[in-house]
Amino acid sequence: MKRAARIGGAISASVGCLSVCAYSLDALPAPLNSLLLGGGVGLVAATALRLKRKSEVSGPLGEVGVLPGVPEEKFALPSEPSRAVERQKLLKQYDRVYAQMISREEDYSWSEAIDDMKAILYDLAPEVKAWTGDTRIRMYMLLKELAWKLDNPATARPSLELLVLVLSRGGRNALEMARPLLREKILKMYHDPHYERERFLPRLVLLLDDYSQDAVERIAKEAIHAWGTERFMASSAYLGFEDLEERGLRTHMRGMLCSELSRAGVDLDNSASYRALELYHAVR
Repeated sequence: MKRAARIGGAISASVGCLSVCAYSLDALPAPLNSLLLGGGVGLVAATALRLKRKSEVSGPLGEVGVLPGVPEEKFALPSEPSRAVERQKLLKQYDRVYAQMISREEDYSWSEAIDDMKAILYDLAPEVKAWTGDTRIRMYMLLKELAWKLDNPATARPSLELLVLVLSRGGRNALEMARPLLREKILKMYHDPHYERERFLPRLVLLLDDYSQDAVERIAKEAIHAWGTERFMASSAYLGFEDLEERGLRTHMRGMLCSELSRAGVDLDNSASYRALELYHAVR
Protein backbone atom coordinates (compact mmCIF):
# COMPACT_ATOMS: atom_id res chain seq x y z
CA MET A 1 0.00 0.00 0.00
CA LYS A 2 2.78 2.42 0.88
CA ARG A 3 4.48 1.75 -2.43
CA ALA A 4 1.23 2.32 -4.30
CA ALA A 5 0.64 5.56 -2.43
CA ARG A 6 4.17 6.73 -3.26
CA ILE A 7 3.72 5.95 -6.94
CA GLY A 8 0.34 7.67 -6.96
CA GLY A 9 1.82 10.74 -5.29
CA ALA A 10 4.67 10.88 -7.79
CA ILE A 11 2.26 10.64 -10.72
CA SER A 12 0.03 13.36 -9.28
CA ALA A 13 2.98 15.62 -8.62
CA SER A 14 4.32 15.08 -12.13
CA VAL A 15 0.95 15.88 -13.67
CA GLY A 16 0.72 19.01 -11.56
CA CYS A 17 4.19 20.19 -12.58
CA LEU A 18 3.67 19.43 -16.24
CA SER A 19 0.30 21.15 -16.29
CA VAL A 20 1.85 24.42 -15.11
CA CYS A 21 4.50 24.18 -17.82
CA ALA A 22 2.01 23.28 -20.54
CA TYR A 23 -0.23 26.18 -19.60
CA SER A 24 2.62 28.71 -19.54
CA LEU A 25 4.26 27.49 -22.73
CA ASP A 26 0.94 27.07 -24.63
CA ALA A 27 1.97 23.54 -25.48
CA LEU A 28 -1.65 22.31 -25.78
CA PRO A 29 -4.84 23.70 -27.34
CA ALA A 30 -6.79 26.11 -25.15
CA PRO A 31 -9.45 23.72 -23.74
CA LEU A 32 -6.97 21.00 -22.80
CA ASN A 33 -4.53 23.59 -21.53
CA SER A 34 -7.13 25.04 -19.18
CA LEU A 35 -8.22 21.61 -17.94
CA LEU A 36 -4.66 20.63 -17.18
CA LEU A 37 -4.10 23.88 -15.35
CA GLY A 38 -7.13 23.24 -13.17
CA GLY A 39 -5.92 19.75 -12.33
CA GLY A 40 -2.32 20.64 -11.64
CA VAL A 41 -1.91 24.15 -10.38
CA GLY A 42 -3.57 23.42 -7.06
CA LEU A 43 -1.06 20.72 -6.20
CA VAL A 44 2.01 22.74 -7.11
CA ALA A 45 0.72 25.96 -5.59
CA ALA A 46 -0.25 24.22 -2.36
CA THR A 47 3.15 22.56 -2.13
CA ALA A 48 4.93 25.86 -2.78
CA LEU A 49 2.82 27.77 -0.23
CA ARG A 50 3.22 25.10 2.44
CA LEU A 51 6.98 24.95 1.96
CA LYS A 52 7.28 28.71 1.84
CA ARG A 53 5.57 28.97 5.21
CA LYS A 54 7.21 25.97 6.79
CA SER A 55 10.86 25.74 5.79
CA GLU A 56 11.94 28.90 4.04
CA VAL A 57 10.73 31.59 6.37
CA SER A 58 12.97 34.60 5.89
CA GLY A 59 12.59 36.57 2.66
CA PRO A 60 15.32 38.10 0.51
CA LEU A 61 16.93 41.22 1.85
CA GLY A 62 15.86 44.49 0.28
CA GLU A 63 13.31 45.05 -2.43
CA VAL A 64 13.02 42.11 -4.81
CA GLY A 65 14.93 42.50 -8.06
CA VAL A 66 16.22 45.99 -7.31
CA LEU A 67 19.93 46.67 -7.48
CA PRO A 68 21.50 48.59 -4.59
CA GLY A 69 21.37 52.36 -4.85
CA VAL A 70 19.45 52.38 -8.13
CA PRO A 71 16.23 54.45 -7.93
CA GLU A 72 13.31 53.46 -10.12
CA GLU A 73 12.55 57.00 -11.35
CA LYS A 74 13.74 58.06 -14.79
CA PHE A 75 14.46 61.68 -15.61
CA ALA A 76 14.58 63.62 -18.87
CA LEU A 77 18.08 64.28 -20.17
CA PRO A 78 19.29 67.87 -19.78
CA SER A 79 20.57 69.95 -22.68
CA GLU A 80 24.11 69.41 -23.97
CA PRO A 81 25.74 72.46 -22.25
CA SER A 82 24.15 71.68 -18.90
CA ARG A 83 25.06 67.98 -19.30
CA ALA A 84 28.70 68.94 -19.80
CA VAL A 85 28.69 71.11 -16.68
CA GLU A 86 26.92 68.42 -14.68
CA ARG A 87 29.35 65.78 -15.96
CA GLN A 88 32.36 67.77 -14.75
CA LYS A 89 30.69 68.30 -11.40
CA LEU A 90 29.99 64.57 -11.03
CA LEU A 91 33.52 63.62 -12.02
CA LYS A 92 34.93 65.99 -9.39
CA GLN A 93 32.65 64.39 -6.80
CA TYR A 94 33.75 60.96 -7.97
CA ASP A 95 37.43 61.88 -7.68
CA ARG A 96 36.89 63.29 -4.20
CA VAL A 97 35.11 60.16 -2.96
CA TYR A 98 37.63 57.86 -4.63
CA ALA A 99 40.49 59.75 -2.97
CA GLN A 100 38.78 59.25 0.38
CA MET A 101 38.26 55.57 -0.37
CA ILE A 102 41.95 54.93 -0.91
CA SER A 103 43.16 57.28 1.84
CA ARG A 104 42.19 54.75 4.57
CA GLU A 105 40.91 57.61 6.75
CA GLU A 106 39.60 56.17 10.01
CA ASP A 107 36.70 58.63 10.26
CA TYR A 108 35.43 57.66 6.79
CA SER A 109 34.27 54.05 6.77
CA TRP A 110 34.34 51.84 3.70
CA SER A 111 30.56 51.45 3.86
CA GLU A 112 30.12 55.23 3.80
CA ALA A 113 32.46 55.49 0.82
CA ILE A 114 30.52 52.78 -1.02
CA ASP A 115 27.20 54.54 -0.39
CA ASP A 116 28.59 57.84 -1.67
CA MET A 117 30.08 56.14 -4.73
CA LYS A 118 26.83 54.31 -5.58
CA ALA A 119 24.93 57.59 -5.67
CA ILE A 120 27.53 59.17 -7.95
CA LEU A 121 27.74 56.16 -10.29
CA TYR A 122 23.99 56.12 -10.75
CA ASP A 123 24.15 59.72 -12.03
CA LEU A 124 27.23 58.88 -14.09
CA ALA A 125 25.58 55.84 -15.69
CA PRO A 126 25.60 57.30 -19.24
CA GLU A 127 29.33 58.01 -18.93
CA VAL A 128 30.05 54.53 -17.61
CA LYS A 129 28.02 52.99 -20.43
CA ALA A 130 29.81 55.12 -23.04
CA TRP A 131 33.18 53.97 -21.63
CA THR A 132 35.12 57.06 -22.69
CA GLY A 133 38.84 57.39 -22.00
CA ASP A 134 38.74 59.24 -18.68
CA THR A 135 35.79 57.21 -17.39
CA ARG A 136 37.46 53.96 -18.44
CA ILE A 137 40.58 54.83 -16.41
CA ARG A 138 38.48 55.71 -13.38
CA MET A 139 36.53 52.44 -13.60
CA TYR A 140 39.72 50.41 -13.91
CA MET A 141 41.16 51.97 -10.77
CA LEU A 142 37.88 51.45 -8.93
CA LEU A 143 37.69 47.78 -9.98
CA LYS A 144 41.24 47.23 -8.75
CA GLU A 145 40.34 48.77 -5.40
CA LEU A 146 37.22 46.60 -5.13
CA ALA A 147 39.22 43.48 -5.99
CA TRP A 148 41.60 44.29 -3.15
CA LYS A 149 38.71 44.89 -0.73
CA LEU A 150 37.07 41.56 -1.56
CA ASP A 151 39.92 39.81 0.26
CA ASN A 152 38.77 41.30 3.56
CA PRO A 153 35.49 39.87 4.97
CA ALA A 154 34.86 43.18 6.75
CA THR A 155 34.72 45.11 3.47
CA ALA A 156 33.59 42.38 1.07
CA ARG A 157 29.83 42.84 1.33
CA PRO A 158 29.58 46.55 0.48
CA SER A 159 32.18 45.98 -2.23
CA LEU A 160 29.96 43.34 -3.85
CA GLU A 161 27.03 45.76 -3.91
CA LEU A 162 29.08 48.41 -5.69
CA LEU A 163 30.60 45.85 -8.04
CA VAL A 164 27.23 44.57 -9.28
CA LEU A 165 26.21 48.16 -9.96
CA VAL A 166 29.38 48.90 -11.95
CA LEU A 167 29.07 45.74 -14.04
CA SER A 168 25.34 46.14 -14.65
CA ARG A 169 25.75 49.76 -15.75
CA GLY A 170 29.03 49.36 -17.60
CA GLY A 171 27.93 46.64 -20.01
CA ARG A 172 30.31 44.43 -21.97
CA ASN A 173 33.26 46.84 -21.70
CA ALA A 174 33.11 46.77 -17.91
CA LEU A 175 32.77 42.98 -17.90
CA GLU A 176 35.80 42.49 -20.13
CA MET A 177 37.85 44.72 -17.85
CA ALA A 178 36.58 43.10 -14.65
CA ARG A 179 36.86 39.46 -15.69
CA PRO A 180 40.65 39.01 -15.29
CA LEU A 181 40.64 41.08 -12.09
CA LEU A 182 37.67 39.55 -10.31
CA ARG A 183 36.32 36.32 -11.80
CA GLU A 184 38.44 33.91 -9.75
CA LYS A 185 37.82 35.87 -6.56
CA ILE A 186 34.06 35.88 -7.12
CA LEU A 187 33.99 32.13 -7.85
CA LYS A 188 36.01 31.44 -4.71
CA MET A 189 33.60 33.51 -2.63
CA TYR A 190 30.60 31.81 -4.26
CA HIS A 191 31.87 28.41 -3.07
CA ASP A 192 32.81 29.69 0.41
CA PRO A 193 30.09 28.94 3.03
CA HIS A 194 31.09 32.14 4.85
CA TYR A 195 29.39 34.13 2.06
CA GLU A 196 26.22 32.03 1.94
CA ARG A 197 23.99 35.06 2.58
CA GLU A 198 25.62 37.46 0.11
CA ARG A 199 22.68 38.02 -2.20
CA PHE A 200 24.60 39.36 -5.21
CA LEU A 201 27.30 36.68 -5.46
CA PRO A 202 25.38 34.34 -7.83
CA ARG A 203 24.40 37.31 -10.01
CA LEU A 204 28.04 38.37 -10.22
CA VAL A 205 29.02 34.84 -11.28
CA LEU A 206 26.44 35.09 -14.09
CA LEU A 207 27.54 38.58 -15.08
CA LEU A 208 31.21 37.61 -15.28
CA ASP A 209 30.22 34.62 -17.45
CA ASP A 210 28.16 37.03 -19.61
CA TYR A 211 24.98 35.08 -18.82
CA SER A 212 26.01 32.23 -21.09
CA GLN A 213 23.45 29.44 -21.42
CA ASP A 214 25.74 26.98 -19.63
CA ALA A 215 26.27 29.39 -16.72
CA VAL A 216 22.56 30.16 -16.34
CA GLU A 217 21.64 26.46 -16.42
CA ARG A 218 24.36 25.60 -13.91
CA ILE A 219 23.36 28.30 -11.43
CA ALA A 220 19.66 27.43 -11.79
CA LYS A 221 20.28 23.74 -11.08
CA GLU A 222 22.53 24.55 -8.15
CA ALA A 223 19.87 26.90 -6.78
CA ILE A 224 17.25 24.14 -7.01
CA HIS A 225 19.25 21.20 -5.72
CA ALA A 226 22.37 22.37 -3.89
CA TRP A 227 21.93 25.80 -2.30
CA GLY A 228 21.22 26.09 1.38
CA THR A 229 17.99 27.74 2.49
CA GLU A 230 19.75 30.99 3.43
CA ARG A 231 21.36 31.39 0.02
CA PHE A 232 18.17 30.62 -1.88
CA MET A 233 16.11 33.09 0.13
CA ALA A 234 18.82 35.75 -0.11
CA SER A 235 19.80 35.38 -3.77
CA SER A 236 17.02 33.79 -5.84
CA ALA A 237 15.24 37.10 -6.50
CA TYR A 238 18.47 38.82 -7.62
CA LEU A 239 19.64 36.45 -10.37
CA GLY A 240 18.47 38.69 -13.19
CA PHE A 241 16.25 35.98 -14.69
CA GLU A 242 13.66 38.63 -15.56
CA ASP A 243 16.06 39.80 -18.31
CA LEU A 244 16.64 36.41 -19.94
CA GLU A 245 14.31 37.20 -22.83
CA GLU A 246 16.66 40.01 -23.87
CA ARG A 247 19.46 37.46 -23.90
CA GLY A 248 17.50 34.96 -26.00
CA LEU A 249 17.27 32.43 -23.17
CA ARG A 250 13.70 32.77 -21.93
CA THR A 251 12.14 29.85 -23.85
CA HIS A 252 15.09 27.54 -23.24
CA MET A 253 15.22 28.24 -19.50
CA ARG A 254 11.47 27.87 -19.06
CA GLY A 255 11.67 24.47 -20.74
CA MET A 256 14.62 23.46 -18.56
CA LEU A 257 12.84 24.56 -15.38
CA CYS A 258 9.74 22.63 -16.45
CA SER A 259 11.91 19.52 -16.67
CA GLU A 260 13.27 20.21 -13.18
CA LEU A 261 9.71 20.63 -11.88
CA SER A 262 8.70 17.29 -13.39
CA ARG A 263 11.78 15.57 -12.00
CA ALA A 264 11.14 16.98 -8.53
CA GLY A 265 7.52 15.81 -8.70
CA VAL A 266 8.53 12.25 -9.60
CA ASP A 267 11.12 12.25 -6.80
CA LEU A 268 8.60 13.78 -4.35
CA ASP A 269 11.23 16.42 -3.61
CA ASN A 270 9.07 19.22 -2.22
CA SER A 271 11.94 21.66 -1.69
CA ALA A 272 13.15 21.28 -5.28
CA SER A 273 9.56 21.68 -6.55
CA TYR A 274 9.14 24.95 -4.68
CA ARG A 275 12.50 26.32 -5.82
CA ALA A 276 12.03 25.33 -9.47
CA LEU A 277 8.60 26.96 -9.46
CA GLU A 278 10.01 30.17 -7.94
CA LEU A 279 12.72 30.39 -10.60
CA TYR A 280 10.24 29.51 -13.34
CA HIS A 281 8.07 32.48 -12.41
CA ALA A 282 11.14 34.73 -12.25
CA VAL A 283 11.75 34.09 -15.98
CA ARG A 284 9.30 36.62 -17.40
